[in-house]
Amino acid sequence: LSNVGATWTARDSSRFWFGISVSSDGKNQTDVTIDGQIYTSYDYGITWTARDSARQWHDVSISSDGKYQTAVAYQGQIYISADYGATWTARDSNNYWEKVAVSSDGKYQTAVTAVPGGQIFTSSDYGTSWTATVASGYWSGVAVSSDGKYQTAIVLDGQIYTSYDYGITWTARDSARSWRDVAMSSDGKYQSAVVY
Repeated sequence: LSNVGATWTARDSSRFWFGISVSSDGKNQTDVTIDGQIYTSYDYGITWTARDSARQWHDVSISSDGKYQTAVAYQGQIYISADYGATWTARDSNNYWEKVAVSSDGKYQTAVTAVPGGQIFTSSDYGTSWTATVASGYWSGVAVSSDGKYQTAIVLDGQIYTSYDYGITWTARDSARSWRDVAMSSDGKYQSAVVY
């Protein structure tokens, strides 16, 4: 919405919407549905176009300008786009993908899986290739700073994990709780996590 959230207008159709991401200027927006397609808007969310195939989409994250986009499908693959979400390419293997976060330029990306022994997966090449790192459990959220250097991932009924080196190494923080989601400021200094 264009008035800082004061009023709201329904757009597109009623669907099982599951995740959304917006470019820094708000013009490019991408939504995913849990039992349908990816939807993109290039006009600040006024009109929407269906993209790719129907899958169990769980999350989407886009670069600051909206050019680079990554979506994850539960019991599916990671999908990347380098053309503002118009076309999508499958990456990595089938997994229980839960959440994904992308740096401002799209270069650094982190995705997590929600399955026993689930892992953190990182990419430093715009989502083309992925490397598995920490294995801990049901990951429920991930956040990445604007430059990708600072990253935080959380485990449902586990701990918070932080990385200060673009997701290469991770340190467990705080106590085991039912962590549900996490967010951070652009520079990574300020972070908040919520418990279910």
